Amino acid sequence: MNPGCDLESSRRAVALAEQYSWIYAAVGSHPDAAGRMDDALLDEYRALSRSPKVKAIGEIGLDRLRSRDISPRMREVFEAQLRLAFEFNRPVVLHGAKCWGQVVKTISSFEHSNIPNIRTFPPLPTPAPHRSSQPAFLS
Repeated sequence: MNPGCDLESSRRAVALAEQYSWIYAAVGSHPDAAGRMDDALLDEYRALSRSPKVKAIGEIGLDRLRSRDISPRMREVFEAQLRLAFEFNRPVVLHGAKCWGQVVKTISSFEHSNIPNIRTFPPLPTPAPHRSSQPAFLS
């Protein structure tokens, strides 16, 4: 799985996945890029997600490495990308630096909380909530 962290790396991940049978892609914006997310960028991720080689949305989440607080914008972008994962029935590649409790809380309260997690950074200290008939893979 080759996750994107912005539009450019997501496009490269999809291009590599379409070139090599053994590579799959995830598309999305890292929490640090929340300020650059808009409807047009979300539509770009939506278009990329139509590729059969895109198997997840990510790396998405929340991050407190550079700031004590999580901005409302970062949370909105995380939720928008969770909705995109639900729209395409894709798992998510999660990021939650210094704020796993808030990542888990967001997923738990999210209306589409049946989205499984496939990778987390850093590793989750406890299992994330999982309310899906699909398996969840945590690493």
